[in-house]
Amino acid sequence: MTRAAVLRALAATTAVAASAFLWHNLPVPTQVWAPFDVDGAAGQTVTGRSLSVTVTGARLAPTALQRGKPVVEAAGQWLVVDAAVDATTMFVKPVTELRVGPDTYVPTDRFWTAQLGGEVAPGITQNGSWVFDVAPDRLEAVTEVSLQVWQGDSRLDSRVVVTIPLSDVVRDDPVVIRPMESAA
Repeated sequence: MTRAAVLRALAATTAVAASAFLWHNLPVPTQVWAPFDVDGAAGQTVTGRSLSVTVTGARLAPTALQRGKPVVEAAGQWLVVDAAVDATTMFVKPVTELRVGPDTYVPTDRFWTAQLGGEVAPGITQNGSWVFDVAPDRLEAVTEVSLQVWQGDSRLDSRVVVTIPLSDVVRDDPVVIRPMESAA
């Protein structure tokens, strides 16, 4: 075999190996269509494409009280995240999750009449809370939680992610769920 033939064979083998490596390391659709996270911390205003979120505090308790209703016990612990939500350019219906380690929690429907979650109009700030029923052992295993808020299905859109250190969470029993307020 000539030296040129050996070099061609080596080049072809390298190209096939590189192609196989790339093929096996292509991103999956959930990575390609994933939202773009806009990170921030509690106390900061974090702004995505369609909404802004400011976490003003967080409270933790085994029981919760909504004005005019009986005390409600959690299956785990109530984690109440107090926040202000603004729409930046259009009407928005925020979707919210709380990440505690590898677990994801959605707001409870036990206090749906008092908590955030309705449509937000541009220029109108909603102040209120999201209430999550979180497993206590999950809270003991982490030092912080993340509130995730977005609009729509979040594909190829921004998602606001606010980190809340558990050392800043106020422990209160019962935690009082204040009604949502809107202000211009």
